Amino acid sequence: MRFFSPSAAAVVCALALASCSSSPPIERYATSKSHFSSPPKLNSHTYPEKDLYRVYERGASGFVPVSACRSGAVERATEFCEQMDRDMVILGEKNTIAFPLPGNFPAAEVVFAAAQRNKKNLSDADVSRLAKLKKLRDQDVISDEEFQQEKRRALR
Repeated sequence: MRFFSPSAAAVVCALALASCSSSPPIERYATSKSHFSSPPKLNSHTYPEKDLYRVYERGASGFVPVSACRSGAVERATEFCEQMDRDMVILGEKNTIAFPLPGNFPAAEVVFAAAQRNKKNLSDADVSRLAKLKKLRDQDVISDEEFQQEKRRALR
């Protein structure tokens, strides 16, 4: 008894390969080197050097679209900035040109700033919402993580 036809198995394998990628750690821009022979060109900016980073994402096969590599890099950069309670601002990026040659896997590099968030003046509705969220957290209706996530959202 077979559960999958050979063509279905091939599709499953192709999808599995398409989702694989290589993701080196996010690095400070000033102390790292581009993964491309010529680095991404940066937009003019006034961010201090200490707030600049680079992230690189490379598909593990030729089946991965360049757009997936770029999306993965941007998502990693956004999460990185969120952990520092900062906003992610893209300053430059570079993608491979999709050309089907052996070993020419798609890749994307994004240079970004971890920018200070602007302080927001809270409205009465925001204060009320935060008070309700705190009450829900104190009653163990929502977790501390959910509370922090909603608090960050309200303070944006």
